[in-house]
Amino acid sequence: MPLSQPPAPSFDQALDTVCQRLRGSMTELLAEAKAPMESPTELSRHLKLNKTLAWRASKIVTAVHPRAVLEFLPAGGSIDILLDACQKAGSSPQAIAQTRDALAALSEVVETHAGDKATFDLILASDTTGGGTAALMEGRRLAFMGNSATWGIQGQTRFAANFIAPAAGEAGERGMLDFATLGGLIGVRRLRADVSVPLFMRHTYNDDGSDGRKAFGETIDVPGAGPLDLPLIREFCTENNASLTACPLSGSAIRYDLLPGPIGNTAQTNWVFGWCDRATVSKFRDPVNRYGECSVKNFVPVETLICDLFIHRGWRLTSLPMAMLTGQLGGEFHFPHWRERDRLPLPEVVESLGEFPPSPATPNIPRYTEMVRTVHARCGWDPADFVGYRLIIKHPPIPTTATMRWPLVDPAGT
Repeated sequence: MPLSQPPAPSFDQALDTVCQRLRGSMTELLAEAKAPMESPTELSRHLKLNKTLAWRASKIVTAVHPRAVLEFLPAGGSIDILLDACQKAGSSPQAIAQTRDALAALSEVVETHAGDKATFDLILASDTTGGGTAALMEGRRLAFMGNSATWGIQGQTRFAANFIAPAAGEAGERGMLDFATLGGLIGVRRLRADVSVPLFMRHTYNDDGSDGRKAFGETIDVPGAGPLDLPLIREFCTENNASLTACPLSGSAIRYDLLPGPIGNTAQTNWVFGWCDRATVSKFRDPVNRYGECSVKNFVPVETLICDLFIHRGWRLTSLPMAMLTGQLGGEFHFPHWRERDRLPLPEVVESLGEFPPSPATPNIPRYTEMVRTVHARCGWDPADFVGYRLIIKHPPIPTTATMRWPLVDPAGT
C-alpha cells in the first residue's frame, strides 16, 4: 500500500523556513570571512564593500524576526558582489553554495505561492508582524496616489481630538462624563470640479454596534446650534460654510459632505469643527458597553491621519489605549462580528503626549495648540488637568475608521 504524500507546506511555513535558511547561511558566510557582523561600518571596511551593501548584510544576520531578511536582501548583482567579497575574505565554497541554494529556495517559494515577485510583495505588505511594514507603507503611499486620482480629491492631514472629563455636579458623582470633539481636514484640494465627498461624520454607537443617543451636544463655535447646523470653528477654517452640507443618515449619524467647487492649490481649504456633549457617557461598564472608544472615520485620501485623546486627571487610564484600523468596504458602520473581520494591518501604536498639560503641537496641523486651547476654554476646562495620547497613521487607506479603545471602569470597583 503506497504511503500518502505529506501535505505541501503552507505559504507561511515555506517562507519562514526559507527565511531562516537565508539568515543562517548568511551568518555562516560572514563568520567564515571573519567579518564583524554587528557593525556595518567595520563590515564595510573588512570586506571592502560600499556602506549600503554592508548595512544590508548586517541587518540580515541581526534581524530579530526571520522574515525581516526580505526587507534587507540585496537586489540584482549586489548579492554576487557580496559573495565574491566573502570568498576573497576566506568564506568556503560550501558556505557560498549554501547561500545560493537558500536564494534559489526563496525564488521557488515566490513562484509556487505567488507566481511572480509583484504578487509576492503584495502578500508581504499585509504582514506587519514579520518584517512587512516597509512594504505595507509603500502600498499605502501608492494607494493614496491612486485614490486621489480616482476620487478627485486629496488632503494633507485628517485629524480628530477627543476630550473626556468628569461632568459637573451630581452627574459627575454618578460617573457621567463630558465628551468634546475637535477635528478637521487640513490642505484639502479638489482634483476634479464635480467632486462631492463626505468629509466627516457625527455618530454615536454602543459596543454591540447599535446606535447610541439620538441627540448631539452644542457646537464649540456657536452654542445653541442644532445638529444639522455646521459645527465649524470658523476662525480656523479658510472658507465659509457654503461648500459643506449636512446629510442625516439612519439612526444617530449625520454626515457632512463637501460640494463641487474649484480645483487645485488656489482653492485649497482647511476645515475645522468641534462640539461638546455634557454628561452623556459613563465611565462605568454595563451589560452592553465594556469599552470606551474614540474614532475618526476617513473618507478622503490624506497623507497623514492624527487621532488624539485628552483625558482629565479625574479619570486616568491605567495603560495606553489600544489602536485599531477597520475597513468599511461593507458600509459606514461596523458591528462587533464584522469589526474583527474588517480589521486592517496597523503597525502604528498609540503614544503618550505627556501630561498636566500634554503637548499637542504638530507640524501637520497649523495652530493646533490654539485649537486645543479653544476647546478647553469653551468647555470650561483647565489644560493642566489633562493627559494626552496620540495615534499617527501615514497614508491611511480609505474608507476606514481609526479607533482608540480603553476598558471602562467596573462599577463594583474590581
